[in-house]
Order: sequence, then C-alpha cells, then structure tokens
Amino acid sequence: MSQIEGENRPSILERLIQKAPDRNVVFTAFDELREPEEFYSFLANTPNGY
Repeated sequence: MSQIEGENRPSILERLIQKAPDRNVVFTAFDELREPEEFYSFLANTPNGY
C-alpha cells in the first residue's frame, strides 16, 4: 500500500463529509480522486456513522 502524495486528500474528505447534506455528494466527489478503497476505509473510520 503506497502512501498518497500530498496531505490535501484527508482534509478534503473531512470537509466534504462535514458539508455534504447527503452521502451521494461525497461519493460523487470522491470518484474524482479515483481511490475508492481508501475512501471506504476512511468512511468506516469516521465518527459520523456514514
């Protein structure tokens, strides 16, 4: 598993999840990043219960 370059992604995901009124918004936005496995792992570890 390679480390993702740049520290923007976690911050972007956190901001999307906090602002998104609906999960689909986050899924659609994350699709642009092309790292679905990392995203699902990230969601599984969020306290928001997504």
